Order: sequence, then C-alpha cells, then structure tokens
Amino acid sequence: MLEWWEQLIILAVVWLILSLIRKKWPGFWRRLHVKRLDIVVIPLFIGACDLSTQVFKLSLFPYIIFLLAVMGILIIIGMVSQNGDLIYRTFFLYFWRLTDILILLIYIVLLGLRLFKYL
Repeated sequence: MLEWWEQLIILAVVWLILSLIRKKWPGFWRRLHVKRLDIVVIPLFIGACDLSTQVFKLSLFPYIIFLLAVMGILIIIGMVSQNGDLIYRTFFLYFWRLTDILILLIYIVLLGLRLFKYL
C-alpha cells in the first residue's frame, strides 16, 4: 500500500514519461489517438482503490466497477436511442473519456479526504 505522496510521485513520473514520448515521437503519438490522461487513468484507478482503503478502511473497487458498468449501459441506451444504432468506436471512446473524468474526480476527492485527515 503506497502513501498518497508516493502515488503522486508515480503519477508525475508517468505523466512526464508520456510527455517526453509525445515530444520525441509526435507521429507515433498521433497514430495512437490517445491522450495522456487515457493512459494515466490506470495508475489513478489503482491509487483510488488504495486511497479508499486508507480513508474508509474498505476498498471502493467493486463500487467503482459497478458504477462503470452502469455508466456503460446508460451510454449504450443513450446512443441507441439517439442514433438508432451503436458504433463501437464512438462508444468506447466516449466510455473511456467519461471513465477518465470519473476516476480523476474520485481520486481527487479521496486525496482531499486523505489530506484532510492530516490537518
């Protein structure tokens, strides 16, 4: 279990490495069609699960997975009702970007709660 400051260091290093790759090989980065947050969301998710154990003494992992599943179902229902069909590429892009935002918000709230304990 990592402390909050260790998690922030890991996130900063991953962000820096991705920024260097983006600068060094811009053509490769453009072909991927991803943003840095799309990749950083994986350590953010792990950090959010770890921070939830530190703050609440229970893991939010199953709740976050359930929330993502419900969000995916709602996106599918919305896309099918709006367009009449489901385009997988659009769905996965929309789902992943909403996942980025959701995990980032959860991590920020948990980090704030963890820091509030120190005050």
